[in-house]
Amino acid sequence: MFDGGVITFYSVSNSSGQGKMPKKTYTPKNSVCYENRTVGINRYSVAMQFDVQLSHVCRTPAIFDIDTSFVAVLKPYSHTDGAVYKIYQIQQTTDEDNLPCTDFSLQRLEGINADEIISNQ
Repeated sequence: MFDGGVITFYSVSNSSGQGKMPKKTYTPKNSVCYENRTVGINRYSVAMQFDVQLSHVCRTPAIFDIDTSFVAVLKPYSHTDGAVYKIYQIQQTTDEDNLPCTDFSLQRLEGINADEIISNQ
């Protein structure tokens, strides 16, 4: 259904010179509609074993050019989120109609505001 909102993926790179204080640069790579999924108890428990607290699971149409080094910004249709999320896990799967889709397990990053990333574009 993909009626949760729009998820935008950003690659992260270091734009400072060699020997300088690192400065992260966020480059938008892909935006697509997503569907909210439930963070199941098994997925949540396994993540907690690795000291990861999952915030969201989002399903999108199949995407193959995103990896766990990217970050994501959600724009839910229902409210303003304002958070940046680290991609913890990516799973290629199929939906109930047997169409290819991708599930992203996301962990909220504290101290980074989505407005800072978006305004630097």
